[in-house]
Amino acid sequence: MRSNLLFPPAFRIIGAILLLPGLVLGYLFEYHHYILSFLRYGNNMAYSAADNFTDEVATSLIIIGGLLVGFSRFKNEQKPINKIRLFALYWAVLLNLLLVSVSNIVQLIPGLLEIEIVRNISFFISQDNSFLLLLIFLCRFYYLLYRYKADKKIIPLFFFPYQPYNRIGKIASIPFIMLVFVEFIFSMAKINSFGMDFDMILLIGFPVFLLIWIGSKEKNEIAFITQIRIKSMQIALYINMILFLAATWSVYGLAYFTVMYVASVSWAIIFLMIFYYQLFIVARHHKRNAPTNVV
Repeated sequence: MRSNLLFPPAFRIIGAILLLPGLVLGYLFEYHHYILSFLRYGNNMAYSAADNFTDEVATSLIIIGGLLVGFSRFKNEQKPINKIRLFALYWAVLLNLLLVSVSNIVQLIPGLLEIEIVRNISFFISQDNSFLLLLIFLCRFYYLLYRYKADKKIIPLFFFPYQPYNRIGKIASIPFIMLVFVEFIFSMAKINSFGMDFDMILLIGFPVFLLIWIGSKEKNEIAFITQIRIKSMQIALYINMILFLAATWSVYGLAYFTVMYVASVSWAIIFLMIFYYQLFIVARHHKRNAPTNVV
């Protein structure tokens, strides 16, 4: 995993050109129901979000623009800068999971959603989560970059201790991962699977246990493993955003709400798969190259 998987420096400008209008268009669409008439499709003469590509275009601009702004090399790119970039992504990942968990809990508390600002924030966190992760990452990255230029220090990563957090996260998350997969398949097939009560348990519990698992150390966490961890996050983010964009342009109706929820946790599942696969490859390599005792 030596490759930094970064875009050329010029792509940052392209990303900014895409991101800014995407954010404006997304805001106008979500909160003012604004649509672009020339993006209309279908035979319905009345313009509405149901037969218009404004949402899809805004989503694509934000995701592509955000990735290019955050993951394009600087002209004077140095190792500390990329380290800061990946540290910022790790911090954004944990904060995003925490916000998703809090938002889901808020939706269960009577009366809170009647407050407009609480309702809008909760809606944004739960429905526009992929955007939120990118925006948190970008803010954190450029803040850390500013701090680094000022004092030449990199804020270290925070991890929960291995015991008991890592085991708790694993034991609790693995059943949830299987259930989310089943729920997603049933939703795509338009089958009512487990019911509303289970769905709420899934919404609240799963992000919490993922946060504990991802944010806790491995038993033998060393600098090399931490490097594998944060680079795996970068790859997982790329994969998840590509899949989410594909779903945005191909899934419609109520099924899309399931897609948005799955997208808020699927990157974490993809990350765990990549991370532990890389650890397996490293362990197998060391085992093959370990010196054998000759009697």
